[in-house]
Amino acid sequence: MNDADRVPRGVDPTRPSPARMYDRYLGGTANFPADRDAVSRILALVPEIRDAAWANRGFLQRAVRWMAIRGIRQFIDLGAGLPTQRCTHEVARAITPDARVLYTDSDPSVIAHGHEILAGVPGVAVIQADFRQPAALFSRPDMKRLINLGEPAGLLIVALTQFIPDTEDPWRLVEQYIAALAPGSYLALSAPTADHTIGPKIDRILDVYASSTIPVTTPRSKAEISRFFAGLEIVPPYRGADPEVTSAGLWDCEDPDAAESDGSRMFYVAVARKPGATSVAQAAKPTVAELGISADALTWRCSSAGPGAIEVAFAHAHGQQWALVRLAGDPDGRVSVFSRFEWDCFLDGVRNGEFDDAAS
Repeated sequence: MNDADRVPRGVDPTRPSPARMYDRYLGGTANFPADRDAVSRILALVPEIRDAAWANRGFLQRAVRWMAIRGIRQFIDLGAGLPTQRCTHEVARAITPDARVLYTDSDPSVIAHGHEILAGVPGVAVIQADFRQPAALFSRPDMKRLINLGEPAGLLIVALTQFIPDTEDPWRLVEQYIAALAPGSYLALSAPTADHTIGPKIDRILDVYASSTIPVTTPRSKAEISRFFAGLEIVPPYRGADPEVTSAGLWDCEDPDAAESDGSRMFYVAVARKPGATSVAQAAKPTVAELGISADALTWRCSSAGPGAIEVAFAHAHGQQWALVRLAGDPDGRVSVFSRFEWDCFLDGVRNGEFDDAAS
């Protein structure tokens, strides 16, 4: 399909769109010549911006996965952009198959493309909404249908606040979104910065975006971006780190010395929890009987010989893989059930020595 055939109604393809430019940085095809030309002009002087886009995308995916592991089952992705390159519901559903996601954006071309891609996907919706009007969003039917505000949610504000000038107080807007969510909810936010980029490169970026459909772009300092997390409990970005805003490459990294790059330093990011709840509600684990599995028909593997040995078996039921664990020789035959993902995470922790310092 050529560009002319797929221009949605109400979209001016002659003006670059930040959402379509972002798609272009990531290697997508949902963009027009004006978007590609704008990206080329930036890349000519700031080639690391493509790495910045990938680092930012990687942060989104890792943050969603991190939240899903901790029991978050519903997500609000504000200013989501084009739903490509492993978007939020795909990442969340790799952990929680029934996770619900509401995508929003103000760009009509994003909405049209999102409807096309997400047509028929249950538990997911994409709607046109203005980030500057949180009350209006929370009154929308799709919001009420998908998101239970009485339960913790994951709020994603990724590469969005730079399009809101200081005069419109983006910090207050973020605060209003957080105020509507239940305690135990999480905010994942990323925002571009000029702290590590020389002036001429920033000037080129701002000059190109000035001709786009959202002409105001405001990179902010670390202190300014940290203000978005006021009143929240920032999660340490990686093991041993202080709970603070960091670069996109460092969040949830395994090796801080190797994780950063010139591109990843162009975004500050953090994940933070809304206080007030002792923990995120966890879904009850099914029993062997509820899964319809016959423990006697499984192949059990014993960890070792002697007292304290455990036996593990694997089974497939209800569209998932499960790990069943029991104490060898237990006369009551009690079996604990874990998702295969939980089991693999436990094994990774053992391999990485995460339990070496645990109290005996």
